[in-house]
Amino acid sequence: ERSSWQARELKSVQLDAYGRFLKIVSHSCHVNKLNMYSQIGLIAINLIGDSASPAAAGQAALQGGMPSAAVPGAGGAAARKEISALDDLTFDLNFDPATAAQIRELHVAKERAVRAEDYDAAKRLKEAMQRLKQVGARMAKLELRKKAAVDNEDYDTAKLIKSEMDKLRAGLSYASDHQASDHGMG
Repeated sequence: ERSSWQARELKSVQLDAYGRFLKIVSHSCHVNKLNMYSQIGLIAINLIGDSASPAAAGQAALQGGMPSAAVPGAGGAAARKEISALDDLTFDLNFDPATAAQIRELHVAKERAVRAEDYDAAKRLKEAMQRLKQVGARMAKLELRKKAAVDNEDYDTAKLIKSEMDKLRAGLSYASDHQASDHGMG
């Protein structure tokens, strides 16, 4: 009742499994006087994984099992892609799209530096990602405050918040351009 029945809940579940379909069953909803028809709302589903080739999927359907490319140790075994926290839907909810893209670019550059055994560059890129995440989280909070100010028609506050966000963006742009030129990204 505290939230006037408008609470949102974000669940992240990682399954290490193979499958051909996903079935979602809602057993019950939160009962209250405003939900007379027992409705629920589902905002988003984020599935991360690799699909089998159509030929392998067809073969699996005939055999009633997993494609041989997906079975560990089987002929034609495919290396499973490591799932990163950057692939998760919650990552995109915590940052604006531009910041999320910059963090992903730095992550790719860091992985490249690690493969090349350039650990000094990898360390600098990791630190740059951490700074970017901190500023990105601040930007997300400012965006919420700006939206609330606009909703309340407090345009002076919205303008001040926008100005602060523009300064943060300019600092991010300068820092990421400088970081990218140091590491051959741009």
